[in-house]
Amino acid sequence: MSETTLKHREAAPKKIRFGILIISSSRYSKFLKNQEVEDETGKLLIKEINKERHVVSFYTLLPDHRKLIQAFVEYACEELEFDSLIASGGTGVSLKDVTIEALREIAKKELKGFGEVFRDESKKKIGEAVILTRASAFIVKDKLIYVIPGSPDAARIALPIILNETGHILYHLKE
Repeated sequence: MSETTLKHREAAPKKIRFGILIISSSRYSKFLKNQEVEDETGKLLIKEINKERHVVSFYTLLPDHRKLIQAFVEYACEELEFDSLIASGGTGVSLKDVTIEALREIAKKELKGFGEVFRDESKKKIGEAVILTRASAFIVKDKLIYVIPGSPDAARIALPIILNETGHILYHLKE
């Protein structure tokens, strides 16, 4: 690692406020019907973020709906207190998977490197099936938004990358 990167990491925030957004039409439908919603991925994200002494500022659930995703993310960026958002779900190849398209339309920048590193790590576990994921990261307003697949395994793979690099990215966003 370069000396410059080490300096940036040293100056980066140490306690990060994360938002969690779970995107799942089936879970959202259960929620609307007052049925029990099992969200293993959301629980895992919250547990691991807290374990690393960061903060989960909010957790919410939305269906696979482009305009709702955009409206919520724009609202969160304006009104909620957080540094980075992890959106889980809607990254596959099905026509209903619209999270990437929703965020790409409202983002200032896309950080494709996150998706590349995520796929590189995922390939070690799932092989060439990794081509089915479109994980990425975006800058919306002045917030860092990660988009990962909706499975707990994807969260386990993504979290070390996210926890290692978010402070560094936030450092550069504040320049």
